[in-house]
Amino acid sequence: MNQDVARFLAGVAGAALGEAFDRARPQASVRAALAPILESSVLEQWLVRVEASWWSAANPGPLHRVAEHYAQAQRRLAGMYLTPPWLADAMAATLESWPGGAVIDLSAGGGALLVAAAARMPGLQAVGVELRPGLAIAAALALFNVRRTQSSSERHGLSDRIYVADGLSHDGPWVQAEAPITAVLGNPPYVGEKGNRALFDAIKRDHRHMARWFGPRMDLLYLFFHRALDLLEPGGRLIFLTSEYWLTASGAAKLRDDLATRTTAELFATFDARLFADAPGHHSLLSVFRRGVGQSSVARALRVQTQALSTLDTFLEDALAERPLQRPGVDFNDVDPFSLRASRWTPFVDGPTVLWARRLEAMASPLHALAQDYQGFVSGADRVTRRHVEILAKQDIAVRIGDPIFMFHEHEIPQELVALKGLVFRPVLRGSAIRANALRVEATSEEFALYLDRTLSAESEAIISGHLAKFRGLLELRREVREGTMAWYRLHWPRRRADYSGPKLVVPRRAPRPCFCLDLSASVVSSDCTYLVAPPDTKDPVRYLTALMFLLNGANTARYLQAFGKRKGQQIEFYSEPLRALPISACRVDGELRLLEELWVPELIEAFWHEVDSVLDAASRGQETCTSVSTIV
Repeated sequence: MNQDVARFLAGVAGAALGEAFDRARPQASVRAALAPILESSVLEQWLVRVEASWWSAANPGPLHRVAEHYAQAQRRLAGMYLTPPWLADAMAATLESWPGGAVIDLSAGGGALLVAAAARMPGLQAVGVELRPGLAIAAALALFNVRRTQSSSERHGLSDRIYVADGLSHDGPWVQAEAPITAVLGNPPYVGEKGNRALFDAIKRDHRHMARWFGPRMDLLYLFFHRALDLLEPGGRLIFLTSEYWLTASGAAKLRDDLATRTTAELFATFDARLFADAPGHHSLLSVFRRGVGQSSVARALRVQTQALSTLDTFLEDALAERPLQRPGVDFNDVDPFSLRASRWTPFVDGPTVLWARRLEAMASPLHALAQDYQGFVSGADRVTRRHVEILAKQDIAVRIGDPIFMFHEHEIPQELVALKGLVFRPVLRGSAIRANALRVEATSEEFALYLDRTLSAESEAIISGHLAKFRGLLELRREVREGTMAWYRLHWPRRRADYSGPKLVVPRRAPRPCFCLDLSASVVSSDCTYLVAPPDTKDPVRYLTALMFLLNGANTARYLQAFGKRKGQQIEFYSEPLRALPISACRVDGELRLLEELWVPELIEAFWHEVDSVLDAASRGQETCTSVSTIV
């Protein structure tokens, strides 16, 4: 705990303790008040850091603002976005009276959720676990503040507890709490595995009791769900505020399976407003589950508009009690079990769309049966980064941030490589250049990749080395190079050259709507795109892919993806999963694409193929085309 945090806590202690604070003996009075709540070692470490003069600066300001004394970068690195009091109060409104029970927060922060719970349900013991001592002290002060006006009889004689520890631990003292854990409130940390390998390696090492829940592309918050269910009494409620990404994320499949196996969903709420201004890319989700399966209640899904946030607690209470919700500011639907499938959860989809999707999925072909998908190439080092500069500086090699390694603008291609331009340089197609239903006949990019996907001749390698030699120490750090399976100068994931040379559909990996184009320019595809190639036995790949492009950009696909697609905020993710399962109203017959007559109005089938042939005729004359067939598809 730094001096700023210690000073701030001392300043607000007097206001939090009220009559229990003795200005003549500040440390003794703080010790007496917090000793039943906070472990003594943490309390004493704080008290010895507090100078006598700080106690006189008592400030009735809100304790939850202690988080401001942690640098924003530090909070974001830890995935720490503390719950504002108004939202904590609304979440606490979903608690049930359970005399003699306990409510626990495994990532308690400054205690906002526990304070709201103690105010709403005095009969529940409040238990918090928090890694950071400063936040734990703030939580203890806040709990004392709310409890000092409550009688012991209201609290059923139970003492609140704040532990400074890791909430995921298997043997913490809260596991054997004096009261059964009948509710779990939480706003767990948002930290993805991508870019945080060292952190997740340490978590896996320290939490072997959770080994079955680890998997690729996971988020730290998933583990808090699992651990909460381990602790929760049958019939108790789990109330979590998280990002909504886990509903459809491939890496959250184990989480969805665990929730389906051990709980009954009761409520999902999403918000038009961003609840955390500094949480990039996240749309918040409030979810409520009851421990145990087979409950009779029907889950509700709420879409809460900004105007309704001031009465959010009332909406949540009414939704859980299955009372009418016909009020301004909230849209809702009952959650169809079809929406909670293992592959993805889409609780906010309305009933008619669910019925439509069931019929479509039952009759249509999944996309993986019609085309093969790939991510664009990954060079492993497009251009020099700050980290590259630091590594190469240790080898006395001077480079600048932004210098080309494998990725060049045309004017940056070194003179010694110009002779090899047609052999090893390929124009790059990026997501920003893609337009829906466009046929790209000529490469228009001014960006080129040094496309090295195979072993070079000795002469060519010598020429290439003239450019890449100074980066060799950097490129040899790649795992495949260290293991001897890849030449040091080669691209990291080049993909198949033949796929790039032939016709292919390309879509940005994130876009607000379907945006597939047909590329005939032999450009290589950057890693921010997904591309599709026709099966090898396709008779006319260009015509086949043009028709498939129109289907993928059509109204049916857009409707399906808006309801059931994998999302990141407002963006749909065009990744392998669940893109491969996308239902398409066509099938393959003898190497050709055929529209499924049972899903089409007959007269539109002829109009569709006429549109396809018109576009191909224009392309055969070398014309770039871009058309819309949404009225047909």
